[in-house]
Amino acid sequence: MFDRSETGGSHAVVIGASIAGLLAAHVLANHFDRVTLVERDRLPDEPEFRKGVPQGRHIHVLLVGGNRRLEQFFPGLNDELAAAGAACLDWTADCWWFNFGGWKPHFASGLTSMFGSRPLLEYHIRRRVAAQPKLRWLPECDATALLADENRTRVTGVRLRPRTPAAGEPAEWDLPADLVVNASGRDSRAAEWLKSFGYPAPPETRINSFLGYATRAYERPAGWQADWQALIISATPPKSSRGAVIVPLEGGRWLVTLAGAARDYPPTDEAAFLDFARSLPTPVLYQTIKDARPLTDITAYRRTENLRRHYAHTLDAWAERFDLNWPKIQAIDPKRFDERFRRVWRVYLYGCAEMFRSPRGRTHLFQIVFAKGNVTHQTYPMSRRFLYEDEVVRLAAQGIRRPGDPLIEDSLRVVDATLMTEFPAGPCWRRYNHDGYGQRDNGGPFLGWGVGRPWPLLTATSEPRGTMSPCALRVFRLRI
Repeated sequence: MFDRSETGGSHAVVIGASIAGLLAAHVLANHFDRVTLVERDRLPDEPEFRKGVPQGRHIHVLLVGGNRRLEQFFPGLNDELAAAGAACLDWTADCWWFNFGGWKPHFASGLTSMFGSRPLLEYHIRRRVAAQPKLRWLPECDATALLADENRTRVTGVRLRPRTPAAGEPAEWDLPADLVVNASGRDSRAAEWLKSFGYPAPPETRINSFLGYATRAYERPAGWQADWQALIISATPPKSSRGAVIVPLEGGRWLVTLAGAARDYPPTDEAAFLDFARSLPTPVLYQTIKDARPLTDITAYRRTENLRRHYAHTLDAWAERFDLNWPKIQAIDPKRFDERFRRVWRVYLYGCAEMFRSPRGRTHLFQIVFAKGNVTHQTYPMSRRFLYEDEVVRLAAQGIRRPGDPLIEDSLRVVDATLMTEFPAGPCWRRYNHDGYGQRDNGGPFLGWGVGRPWPLLTATSEPRGTMSPCALRVFRLRI
């Protein structure tokens, strides 16, 4: 039973025992005297599906970077997953990917991940997190509101409602906290809570490709052998919006997910499910499952729209407090919290706020490079407009300035000096891209220093207002 009388020391509360919430609690236990994890579901003692993870029956993949970080947090986790039946696969040797009408090359890359069910992964992470002596659990409990100070400028805790209150326990009670982390997922009530404090609700952007998928588990036949262990079959638009994935699961099973966009939803009856698989751009998956024994019903999921809440005001407040408290932060550990740390976090906070304000919602590498962490709301967005939105492309394209104008020449020299690298096949410009791949040469994310990966951008982009990539500007200049 949770001891509500326990007080003293620093206290953090995490709302939601998802994988994100579990990892947040694990990290916070290294910095707070007490951590309380609030979860509305009953937390099972075995790897089981739970209602709070509606996509739990569908395919989840653990990417390389995430797998490595989990192993760092919980040494030996990969061995535990393997002992429970998860498979360790090489992404380019064992996972075959059909894309743009053909199979991508197969080779041993050494980039491996553990493949298993979502309940299995979550269960083993939860076991490890539960070993933290500072952690307290509140399952089957809803967070109904945030608590705030008198000025409503600081969150001071959370209001809780147990689903099955103990004898003598109130229907709702308040849990004070120094920090509250909201990891409650898609159904988060954070916007509603902030609005109750008098703050405007953050603007929202929804993008819906009307993607839906249907999933079923199959028994993997005894003695089955193939050159692949997992298949990824991408859609081939405009011919077809259909794709599929099959991965190995613990217990000698396959998990198969069929997907379709633009309301071309995969069906949930058996015959139509197989017909959908037969219609894929390659027959390999259909031939694999057509005679396999199903182990589960077919489960569908269609709530796949992307929701973006624009928390610019929240980030403004974080940036202001970060700057205000920087001397205190640095005093904790001057070597760790050095000038580079300060600049990285200022770029992150100010940059994210400006991206929320931007209609396009993104930033460019050279904005980060030029700013070097010395950013404000006034100076951060300046560099893109100065370089090649208003002053370069528009003026040159409309003939207001000649392409050889010093303004354009100087801008191009800055871009080239910052981003261009010569290769035997020609120049490439290093950039901060947005397609989910690693940003640094070692595949890691761009962290505000070093160089990005080179990308041969040899044509103008189709972005609004006539913007062009640095390389496109160079080509444009040479063609005039």
